Amino acid sequence: MPIGRALVREGLESGNRVLSNVLQGRDLKESLVNEGKVGIKNLLEKAANNLDEQKGHEGFDFKRYRKVDDGGGGLIGKPKRAKRKAIHKKQSTR
Repeated sequence: MPIGRALVREGLESGNRVLSNVLQGRDLKESLVNEGKVGIKNLLEKAANNLDEQKGHEGFDFKRYRKVDDGGGGLIGKPKRAKRKAIHKKQSTR
């Protein structure tokens, strides 16, 4: 579920619970604080569950870095980086 939709949904549910508590005669400020904490807890649980689902089971895939012989004598794999040239600055003679 997208983050924005989850925030809106939990906000509406928390607001509904606050209104229900106020209609039952409970203090508004106390209801807002308690239901705010419950709402944040629910959002964090949903985020943790979502991360577990997206994590996967096999771990990191090294296919990109694996060197494979393409039959033509060259190797296919991670491209090599060009070496950087050293820049020597002149020192001031103060």
